[in-house]
Amino acid sequence: MSLFLVMDRIRGLSEDALHRLLLDKGLSHELADKLKDEAINGSAFCSIDASMLRVCGFKTGEIIEILKYSPSNFDYSNKRPHDTVSSDSGSDSEKRAEASANSVLSPYFSDEDLGQMGLYEKKAFVNQLEKWELCKSQGFGRADMAKPSFVKDHEKKAKKSTIKGSENVTPTRTLGMTSNSSSSVCNIEDGEDIVDSFSRNKAACDNLSKASSVAANTAGASTAKSGQTRANISTGGSSKKILGESSGNNSRTVAPPSSRITDERLAEISKLKIDLPTVDVLKILSDEDLDETIQAAVVKLKQGKLLPSKERKLIIRILTKHLHFSVASSPKDVTTSMKEGLAKSFVIAFPQYVAEDLGDGNILPWAFVYNKTLNTGYIANASRSIQKKNRKRDSKKKKSKLSSSNALSGEDSSASGDSEEVLYLGQLNAGRVERTEILDGMARTHSKRNKDRENGLSITEMLKKYPHFVHYDGEVLREEFKRMFPKSEDVTRNMMKYMPNILKLPATKEVNVNCNEDILRALVLISQNLPHDVRKAGRRDIPGPAKMCDLVCVVSNNESIDQFIEDHADAAQGPVQPYLIFVTVPPSSRAVRYFLVLDRTGMQIAGGSSVRALEYLLQSYFVFNVDFPFGWRNTLHAVAVLFGKVFEHRAPHLRQDQVTPSEHELWLKIRSFSN
Repeated sequence: MSLFLVMDRIRGLSEDALHRLLLDKGLSHELADKLKDEAINGSAFCSIDASMLRVCGFKTGEIIEILKYSPSNFDYSNKRPHDTVSSDSGSDSEKRAEASANSVLSPYFSDEDLGQMGLYEKKAFVNQLEKWELCKSQGFGRADMAKPSFVKDHEKKAKKSTIKGSENVTPTRTLGMTSNSSSSVCNIEDGEDIVDSFSRNKAACDNLSKASSVAANTAGASTAKSGQTRANISTGGSSKKILGESSGNNSRTVAPPSSRITDERLAEISKLKIDLPTVDVLKILSDEDLDETIQAAVVKLKQGKLLPSKERKLIIRILTKHLHFSVASSPKDVTTSMKEGLAKSFVIAFPQYVAEDLGDGNILPWAFVYNKTLNTGYIANASRSIQKKNRKRDSKKKKSKLSSSNALSGEDSSASGDSEEVLYLGQLNAGRVERTEILDGMARTHSKRNKDRENGLSITEMLKKYPHFVHYDGEVLREEFKRMFPKSEDVTRNMMKYMPNILKLPATKEVNVNCNEDILRALVLISQNLPHDVRKAGRRDIPGPAKMCDLVCVVSNNESIDQFIEDHADAAQGPVQPYLIFVTVPPSSRAVRYFLVLDRTGMQIAGGSSVRALEYLLQSYFVFNVDFPFGWRNTLHAVAVLFGKVFEHRAPHLRQDQVTPSEHELWLKIRSFSN
């Protein structure tokens, strides 16, 4: 099938159809799901490139893998990339693939080393070379990061041999110093299996052949004296093989050189970040109850071999589970220092996983196992999986063993864990004289409330411990929010500035509000210009309706506010999220008073502005650590980010110079009406 027909066929695919096609052709479920989540259809996939994928938040390794399946690089025929050849031609195909791999790897490995490798290992090394060349050809930053370790060792040894070439000393080799010429290096395209399995990018393959030729010439000049005699690394007269013992051609583990990590280097690693907690990795993995597969993997690790991905994940999962359920009191209490300490202990126990030193001082030796700055690595992936499963477990909230009647006694208060200052603040009368003392006391006990929020304390329990949140017309609530987000801005001022522009946003449906307030129309228009919420249970394509009563309830002036709050809470038959009450005076439909309702307590808001009332409502969600109402999540998040510059610490991927793509598009629309 020609490239034109393939492109024409893929352009007409929907998101789901493209998702199924990529899965059928061999792309991993994780990457296919990410492309689907980014709403990438066939038309967008045909024109996709590295810059587009970076904008969507893909990592470098993921970008490389996705680009392999672009229509210009991948053969979208009926044959799948992982299909094997027929049994009749299987042996011939394997021989061609092995010959092609030998020609590519010959500049870096000796004939003896290549003879000890299986085809699986050779393909893995060729794949590393292809990824490195693809990084350089696609213009990724720090392409040297993807350079395979055996290439680095080869270049270092070639440089040393060039300097000592005039001396009559037999050079000590580390990896494959052969004397092949450029003409003896076969084009990687001759091996159909390797090309089909690892890359379809012809340009990257050509670059790889050129790099192999240059490396072969350099290696040939430095090893001309040694001829065809290729000695392994020698220490004290005993020969040590570079590669570990392999079981025939089916070997799937590779042992790095035993001299790669010296005792001096391990001593240096152990002195790095000495304050990190240590974990006895060998003791954990020596448990006799472990599965036989895991015990065999532990033996390979002790022999200095690198494990395949499946076995490595099993080992990391066992160590990470020990960290979450044995070291920490609960999975949510695991800190980054604990993870980094486990990573350090792992590389000290198994030095073959020490990261290469690039000389810039930015890479720690255990960066591949866990990178604290980027929250990446083997342990980070396993930890996310454990925490995700733990969140899905059904757990009942523990009820307080102390009643409100005996909470004021000195004996019971010490048992409850509340400090004397918190109890004293709760007993103070909220008068004008005590205002300064209460505000200062709330500022001093801010760290205690942070722990209460992390422990999931409900609004009712928070108001019992700190009843002054509903006093002084919301001043205590506003000061608490400012302490949580010191760089936030005034939502009221910013929204009033852009209110005329917001009201000009295009409406997809008729805007009906039960109160003549511009802020309500603005919220509806913002909601219509953002993606709607989807249900997490059942069918995910069912949109979540945004109900105005979840945010604002309109009450007539002749109705009882307290009775309305009680009736509303009884009708909900469960916890009620914070909401606003607008009090109107008939026959006018404009609000004259505003109340913020927290649980069953109403607090009148000072300021006389509906936008100010919305700001207090927004602050209450953060202060009491509750979710936005379903249907309004995207809307309220956009208001907090765009107009309040509130960037949650609970979302580390969201930096202060970033918003979601839909919020960025909405902001451009609002700003465009000013021109």
